[in-house]
Amino acid sequence: MAHVLTCPGSSRPAARWSSLLPDASALSRRTASSNASDGTLRTVASPYGVNGGLLFDNTSDYLMWNVVARWETFGGRAALRRLDPATLSDLVLDITRDWHPRLRDQVAQTDLETLAVLPLQTSHRPKPWTPTNVTLLGDAIHAMPPTAGAGANTACVDANTLRHELNTVIRDGVPISSAIGRYEAQMRAFAFKYVAAAERNLSYGISANPLALGLTRTALSVINRVGPFATRDDPLDGRLNQWRAHALRPLARG
Repeated sequence: MAHVLTCPGSSRPAARWSSLLPDASALSRRTASSNASDGTLRTVASPYGVNGGLLFDNTSDYLMWNVVARWETFGGRAALRRLDPATLSDLVLDITRDWHPRLRDQVAQTDLETLAVLPLQTSHRPKPWTPTNVTLLGDAIHAMPPTAGAGANTACVDANTLRHELNTVIRDGVPISSAIGRYEAQMRAFAFKYVAAAERNLSYGISANPLALGLTRTALSVINRVGPFATRDDPLDGRLNQWRAHALRPLARG
């Protein structure tokens, strides 16, 4: 029997699962994120909110927003985490005072019970370990900030890769530890490329270097006006298509 451990979100306590790895190390926590979302469309700061998200209904539509910055931008982690939700909302409204009114309305209408300060955590790539019948997927092994748009997608790819390898146990009599070992090798090679991309994008976005920040904003503004200059195939797209083909097959038959 295989046991799979998962952990939702780069702000969740994935470090407890990382202790299963031989070279377990702490997740990096360089930035603060003040989050929010909305469900009819509701606006909330974060599905996790001040109560850890245990009561958050994510079965209906919602809009989630977040402001990402270095801790020192707001006087340090301790100072920021002492602020109550109403003060956090006022702080975000203040720093976005030059933004479009419709965007600021989303902040103003946010349910304060959903607003919280959360550290963004990033997993360090672990060294290969001896596989067993316990494995990890998604944010339990490769937590990343949301700045690559790849967190949930790589978790889906993990699940599909693991499914494929576990099928060889039944079909070909492959030892379960060997099948899981093959999955883990593929997962490390694939997912941590996107962890690195998310870290790189985050660094650009919160850079204290005026020149680097100006170039990033200029590039995003140009892309927003004229669209991407070129398109290229992303390996994540191909792997996701494989997952969709398998996951949706039962629905097509039904």
